[in-house]
Amino acid sequence: MHTEVNNRSSLVPEALPMRERVDWLNDQAEYIERTTPAETLRISQNALQMAASIHYPSGVAKSLYLIGRGHLRLGSLFESEAHLKKAYDQVLSLKDPELEAEILNALGIVNLYLKIYDLSFKYFQRALTLSKKIGTRALEARILNNIGEVYRELKDYTKALDFYQQSQETHQAVSSPINKSVAVSNIAGLYLEMNDYDNATLYVDKAIEIAKAEENVMIESACFHYAGIIERKKGHFDASHEKLKKSLELNKITKEMIHEAEVLIDIHRTLFEKGEHSRSLKILFDALKIAQRLNSETLLLQVYDEMIPACEALGKTEDALAYAKKRHNAVQAIEKIERAQRLRGLEIQLEADTSYQEKEAYRALSQALEHKAKELEDRSNELQDAYHTLKVISDIGKQITAVLSLENIFTLVHKHITDLMNADLFGIALYNSETDAIHYEYLVEDGLRVYDVRIPMAKDNSFAVWCYRNRKEIMINSDQSVLPEPVRMFSSSFGALMPAIMFYPLTVEDQIIGIITVQSLTSNVYTKQTLDTLGTLSAYLSIAIQNAQNSERLHLEIQEREAAQQKLRLLNEELAALSEMDGLTGIANRRRFDEFYFQAWSRAKREKEPLTLLMIDIDYFKQYNDTYGHITGDEMIKRTAALISDNVKRTSDLVARYGGDEFIILLSNTDEHGALMVANRIRHALAEEAVIHSRSPLGVTTLSIGMSTCIPDRTMIMSEHIQSVDAALYEAKLAGRNRIVACDMREKRFTEYAS
Repeated sequence: MHTEVNNRSSLVPEALPMRERVDWLNDQAEYIERTTPAETLRISQNALQMAASIHYPSGVAKSLYLIGRGHLRLGSLFESEAHLKKAYDQVLSLKDPELEAEILNALGIVNLYLKIYDLSFKYFQRALTLSKKIGTRALEARILNNIGEVYRELKDYTKALDFYQQSQETHQAVSSPINKSVAVSNIAGLYLEMNDYDNATLYVDKAIEIAKAEENVMIESACFHYAGIIERKKGHFDASHEKLKKSLELNKITKEMIHEAEVLIDIHRTLFEKGEHSRSLKILFDALKIAQRLNSETLLLQVYDEMIPACEALGKTEDALAYAKKRHNAVQAIEKIERAQRLRGLEIQLEADTSYQEKEAYRALSQALEHKAKELEDRSNELQDAYHTLKVISDIGKQITAVLSLENIFTLVHKHITDLMNADLFGIALYNSETDAIHYEYLVEDGLRVYDVRIPMAKDNSFAVWCYRNRKEIMINSDQSVLPEPVRMFSSSFGALMPAIMFYPLTVEDQIIGIITVQSLTSNVYTKQTLDTLGTLSAYLSIAIQNAQNSERLHLEIQEREAAQQKLRLLNEELAALSEMDGLTGIANRRRFDEFYFQAWSRAKREKEPLTLLMIDIDYFKQYNDTYGHITGDEMIKRTAALISDNVKRTSDLVARYGGDEFIILLSNTDEHGALMVANRIRHALAEEAVIHSRSPLGVTTLSIGMSTCIPDRTMIMSEHIQSVDAALYEAKLAGRNRIVACDMREKRFTEYAS
């Protein structure tokens, strides 16, 4: 069926009208995206050219979206983002909410891969709102799955699982089978990440079955990859190798090279752990070739990490050292890429979070400049210089408002201001509320940078202070007598007063944030036009400064939010642990036992292994409580719990308080003989304690123990197992206590082993 689709996608029906041809091509591109994303990209690019040539806006929007999806599938994230944003701009005028939601969802995925989680979450939420509004349940299910991916990346597995399950449930209500396998495979991957191999296996099998029905080869290949990893974790190396080879075989259809390299790396790990070091190294070289072909530093780093121990295991010390050096270089390259990504991420977030008022202010300013430039262009040649100056200022404004570092903004403005006017001194000062002073963040005089210049707001004869307080510009050319009375006798706050000076306030949305000054050693160099130029530049500079400050605050907020999320995760883990612990004894409680028992029963049934329960009761405990008091009774319960725990060491076993003075032990993969040894150790350990019990016939504290062993199968239920061990304990008490009695679960026959 895949072959038919691919052949059909390359042969556009000539009889169709042009618009229908575009739609037909886009349908084909969308259909084969799951199997051959490179072909999707090619077909949708052809559709875009055709749609543009006939001025078909809907076709252009859909083609741009599919090109973005194709780049996303192939790992070209920035290319994907660029096309998706073009698609979004196009679709806003079409009133197509379903396509709009699809584009927002894809933008969320791009930012998820870029690790810009806040922006990714915003895109997904907007897409989810739209999909619910228009009732597209299939899209809603996919978006819920993607929100789960955000929480999974942030290691909040509880919320991730919740969204995956919501996605799976929503998919069940959709008639179309497409994409149901995605959420199920993600649940499998989540359990694998949590080292819960039983649940991971369960969902891997489900996802493979659904993916086959959907013909979703990528998901099927990914699930066999998961299956191979699970088998290796369990030590089943041959089974692991077979699953991973199956994943590779399926990947030949989709030709996802990154996935192929990752599967090869896991095949190497399986062979290496199995002891086939030479064979594993050959596989690793295949993965290395792919990483080199893709020029992927991240993938290269994964390969180098495996190459070093692989070479060492074969005694190739020099090769190991060489790969260690390459690994170092890869780490440095990745750090460089990550820095660029973080910067890009901040730029994206700043763009997304910029307020409506700032956008309107910038748009109004740009419109005013364009109008003024048009007027100057219509004037005589005498005004050409002024027009040129405004054009330069506009370019400067666009540059600095795209920069997020204050230092870079100041340097860029200084560099351009010297091309526009005489500037023997140039300074930018911002108001600091903590010191109630104007701080010169950037000050250059005669080519030298000057630092730590502050002017208190209390200084009455400062040009800078007067400019800031009155929100008015100042210009002096040489003769101070023409100045307004309040500033006529002002002096310079640093060095000698220069003959020509200008000060201009920096304001954003009617809020003043600082001042800019340009000064010259030459008289009569500034004009009204020069002052206007400085004023125009100050408007751009004000917006750029606020953008940079917002970016810094956003960065700090992100760091604080991540720290809070980490703290919340730790608290949730602590709370979860406490909810499964008995408050008196510190061992597992009834709730934890029920969960553990369910998992152990399922595993024993699947592996056909024996499972044993021991139920233990302190003999004559009521009389002990009545004689020695409840506090001493509680101490006896705690002492018994500790003694039992000391004799049950395996992580696959569990000791729990079942209620009152009763305890229950679950012994995985343990037959009746092995369980009897454990039970006897516990009884003898308490006997050695020789705890006095004056109202017991034996004079010391003793235990009665019930035991039941079975190999679970489909004819058995868990409650019968519990009932049988409870009956065995009752029989032990009835027979006189201080003994072990086993119950045959099928024949209801009791056997006394010790008394």
